[in-house]
Amino acid sequence: MLRASQLARVGAALTLIALKNNDKVGLVTFSDEIEQYHPARKARGSVWRILHEVLALRAGSRKGTDLSAVLKFLQNVLKHRSIIFCLSDWLCTVPEPVLASLAMRHDITAVVIRDPADATLPERDSSRCATRRATR
Repeated sequence: MLRASQLARVGAALTLIALKNNDKVGLVTFSDEIEQYHPARKARGSVWRILHEVLALRAGSRKGTDLSAVLKFLQNVLKHRSIIFCLSDWLCTVPEPVLASLAMRHDITAVVIRDPADATLPERDSSRCATRRATR
């Protein structure tokens, strides 16, 4: 399963759980910069809008992941104690001081999204390799 579809499923599940519990839901999408921000709201319409955004996630600028920027952004934006789910592949350096200062006020849960293709190499076609060696 691709990372994007896993991300969408987990994000949709968390959004629907919050809707059922009548909780506020917000969304921040990021890559190397903040892509979108939807502040936490309790209205059903905004929850469905966030659910639509999660299911229609598009790839960002693809320059990597900057967790430090999004964590600092959340520190500045969130005024009340919140529960934060950070869905990421976590293939970047984790800014521990920023994460620790954010965790003093808010509950943070890190959700690691992995793609099996990251861990394994594709199968190699030995006949093509032999042909290349023979033509050299």
